[in-house]
Amino acid sequence: PAFALPPRKYWRKILPTLVVLKKEIVPILGELEVLSGFRTHRYNRRARGSKNSQHMTFSALDVVPKNKITRRELHIRLLKIWKSKGRRYKLGLGLYSRTRFHVDTARYRKW
Repeated sequence: PAFALPPRKYWRKILPTLVVLKKEIVPILGELEVLSGFRTHRYNRRARGSKNSQHMTFSALDVVPKNKITRRELHIRLLKIWKSKGRRYKLGLGLYSRTRFHVDTARYRKW
């Protein structure tokens, strides 16, 4: 299913990602809308997610800002956060089309 409750063993894994959103990203971008959180292996394949997607262990979110912002400005702001605070949080940052982006706390990287 597109929306599934993660197994209880993964519930704590999303906490570091939520901390990054609350402390670092929301103050810069404002309110966010979550588009994708936990994914089953099957749904991740259907969504064409990475075979090692952090969504499958519930440590990743795909989000969009609720406030109006250009794609360019969004990328500038997110990359500034990633460069200055990313190593501390083991921040994974994916920049997608329009203003959709991915955040996880598995390891420091970007795409």
